[in-house]
Amino acid sequence: MHNRTLVIDTSYLTYKAYFVYKNLRHKGQPVGALYGFASTIMRLIDEVLPSRIVFARDLPAPTWRHKIYKGYKAGRKPPEPEMISQIPLITEWIESITNNVFAVEGYEADDIIYSVCCNSFAEQSYQEQGIKDVISAMTGEFAAPVFPFTEDVLVQGKNSNQEVYIYSSDKDLYQLFMIPNVTFLKTVKNQALHQKYSVTEFEQEYDLQPQQWLDYKALVGDGSDNLPGIKGFGPKTAHRIISVFGGLEGFLKSLGLDSELFFYYTFTQKETGLVEQQLLDKYGPRIKDGFDNLLMTYKLSQLKLVPRIYVQDSLNLENGREVFERFNFSSLIAKLRNQPGVVNQSAKGLF
Repeated sequence: MHNRTLVIDTSYLTYKAYFVYKNLRHKGQPVGALYGFASTIMRLIDEVLPSRIVFARDLPAPTWRHKIYKGYKAGRKPPEPEMISQIPLITEWIESITNNVFAVEGYEADDIIYSVCCNSFAEQSYQEQGIKDVISAMTGEFAAPVFPFTEDVLVQGKNSNQEVYIYSSDKDLYQLFMIPNVTFLKTVKNQALHQKYSVTEFEQEYDLQPQQWLDYKALVGDGSDNLPGIKGFGPKTAHRIISVFGGLEGFLKSLGLDSELFFYYTFTQKETGLVEQQLLDKYGPRIKDGFDNLLMTYKLSQLKLVPRIYVQDSLNLENGREVFERFNFSSLIAKLRNQPGVVNQSAKGLF
C-alpha cells in the first residue's frame, strides 16, 4: 500500500484560481480565488487519494534570497487587491481541513516543499534508526544548503512506498527529482485529469539528470526570478557544456575557477580532448566575466531545508463545510458527500 503526500504550492494555486474565476462574487465580495482553490484541491484529492495534504505558503516578508540579492524577483507585478483580499479566506479554509499549513519567515514555499519531501523520504529510509526529522540538527538562522541523502540511500529508496505529489509550476523544484517517488501534477488544457510529470518525463524533456538542473539554470539564468545567467548563453549552449563536462563543476575546474558551491554529484566527463578544449576556448572567457552572477544564480536557486516542518496525518474536508456554506458554494458542498475517504482528525505525527 502506498503512502501518499499531496503538497500544494499555495501561492501558485491562489494566482491560478483567481484569474480563472476572477468575476465570481458573493453579495459583492470577490470569492473566485477561494472557490477555484477549493475546487482544485478537491479534484486533486479525488485523483491522488493522498494519505495527507500539505499546504506550503509564502509570506510577504523578505526571504534569505532577498538578503543575498535585493533584485531577487524584482519587476514582478504586485497581486491585485481583490486577490489579496481572498488570501485570509483561503488560509481559513485550508487551516480548517488540516494541520499541515506551513509558512516560515525567511523561507519560501519551495523550501518548505523541499523539506516535506526530504522528511517524507527519511521517514521511510531511516525509520529503523528512528530518524524522524532529517533537519532537526540544523543550527543557525539560515544554514547552508544541504542535501541530506547519500547516493546509496537514494538507490535503495526507489522501492519505498512513500510517494509525494506536488502541485506547483516552480521549476526550481525539479531538483526534487533526485528523491525517489516524487511526481508533479500539471494542468492540461481541455483535460479533466491532471498530468503526472515524473523524473522520466523530466529527463525526456530536458535530456538532463536532476542533479544537473541547477548547473543548467546557473548558465541560462531565470527571468521569472530576475536571476542573471551567463551573457549569450541559451539552452543549447548550456546543454552542450553539461553534456561534455558532465556538469558545471567539471567545466569550472577545467578553467581553474574555485566556486565553493555545493554540487550534488561529480560526473564523469563524456567527451575529452579537442571538443573539451574548443568549448573552454569559446565559452571560458564568458564564464569568467559572468562568474559572480553564475555563483549567485546557482546559490539562490538551491533549496534550503526548513527546520521544524512536522507533517501530521490529519485531514478532514468536512471541517471546511462552514466556509462553503457561508459563500453558498453549493456545488462544493455536494461534492463533500462523494469525496474519497480522507477523514482523519487524530492529528497523529507522521514526520
